[in-house]
Amino acid sequence: MRTKYSLIRYYYTELSLLSERGGVFFKPLYFEFPTDEGSFDTARIEYDFMLGSALKVGINSNTLG
Repeated sequence: MRTKYSLIRYYYTELSLLSERGGVFFKPLYFEFPTDEGSFDTARIEYDFMLGSALKVGINSNTLG
């Protein structure tokens, strides 16, 4: 719950900037880092994404078990 409430200010700021300037909130890594070859990795495309311009989300899952 603390993490959720600590991110509210970030969400509000990013979404208000997007409403003024345009853009996307949920985006793949290569939108933010187009020159980084690692951001085009298939595993990262499937499980990692950006929320705004500063928060990277990575999904940890065990597909074998």
